[in-house]
Amino acid sequence: MVAKFVESGKKIRVSAYAFTSKPITEALVRVKKAGSDVEVVLDKSYATGASAKLLIAAGIRVWSDSRHPIMHDKFIIVDDAAVETGSFNYTTTAENSNAENCLIIHDAVLAKAYADNWELHRSHSH
Repeated sequence: MVAKFVESGKKIRVSAYAFTSKPITEALVRVKKAGSDVEVVLDKSYATGASAKLLIAAGIRVWSDSRHPIMHDKFIIVDDAAVETGSFNYTTTAENSNAENCLIIHDAVLAKAYADNWELHRSHSH
């Protein structure tokens, strides 16, 4: 579900604590190759992992947020108009084993609030 949501956009901003999902990684790479503007902020513990390396190799800007003990955000903004959020970490375990929740909200005002939060974390990341 999250991969399909990502594939619907021309501008995607991801903020994630854990990031190991192959379907979501592949979806982000596909939309980047198709010309979408994609940037990702990850917790420092995942910013050098295999999925992050695949994103970087595809030309996606990946930021490492090490300002916090844990950057525990989990949301995706698409086209400044919709947000996916919830307990769902972008991991294989979340997809296949855990009890998780995921909510997609189509609301530009809410998307702006999330985008402001994304930009705040991007601004102190490297």
